[in-house]
Amino acid sequence: MLRRAEARVAVRTLRAAWSDQLSDWAAALTYYSMLSLFPALLLTVAVLGLAGPEPTGALAGAAGHLGPEGSGTLLADSVRHLQQVRAWSAPIAIAGLVSGLWTASGYIGAFIRAANALYGVVESRSWVRTVLLQLSFSVVLILMLVITGLGFVVTNGMAGRFGGLVASLPYVHGAWMILQWLVLALGVSFALSLLYWVAPNVPGQPFRWPSAGSAMAVAVWLTGSAGLSFYASHFDSINKVYGSLAAAVLFLIWLWVTNFAVLLGAVVDAQRSRRPAPPAPEQQTTTAEEDAVPG
Repeated sequence: MLRRAEARVAVRTLRAAWSDQLSDWAAALTYYSMLSLFPALLLTVAVLGLAGPEPTGALAGAAGHLGPEGSGTLLADSVRHLQQVRAWSAPIAIAGLVSGLWTASGYIGAFIRAANALYGVVESRSWVRTVLLQLSFSVVLILMLVITGLGFVVTNGMAGRFGGLVASLPYVHGAWMILQWLVLALGVSFALSLLYWVAPNVPGQPFRWPSAGSAMAVAVWLTGSAGLSFYASHFDSINKVYGSLAAAVLFLIWLWVTNFAVLLGAVVDAQRSRRPAPPAPEQQTTTAEEDAVPG
């Protein structure tokens, strides 16, 4: 029975993956990603700037490795540009941070609507509660970005301190880089599990980490990013068609792949929540006649 239920979940997930609804929701979330990404980066850079320039530089270096070739450079350059913006007065800076948080929360609001559609539920939470959910989760994501930037500073400092030892041992540097990105993948999985838990209007849904959906989303995201990077580095058709806009187009495609993977993970968790529970073991009952001891 359990294997049949898992097979039904897989079939329903594949059907949803090929449906126009999922790709359309991914396109809508890509639009909100572009609106929310840079305000979120502004807030992250502002917080990291309190610890000095090193954390922001480390975050920019890590951002440069995200996405296909060329598109990650756009993200890294944006982080460095925001780092250099210091000519703001205090009131304008505070207003910018508040508006940035509100704009960044727009993506969470769009995902809440998408998650409700994937779960087949109607939003019944109040507007105030929904807005507070959007803002609080945006703060959580920004704090995770801050922790990521600080983490890269710490790990890069350790690598620099023990650079001679690392260079003398084969494969240690590669293993160190893999460990860094593995920790990052675990952090992304945790954020997705939290998002899948709070976004849909499904009261009483238990929190699971890692959930099957978050694991699927991370796997599809890594595979899709690697495939897009391979295509961009080995084929020149995008550069021929879009010219100087090729990097921006690749970045948009990568955002769509990212949001498609996130939605696919939500579909997996939604379908698993509809899976019927295994039947309880039958309890053997006896009648009074069977319990009676023959005289």
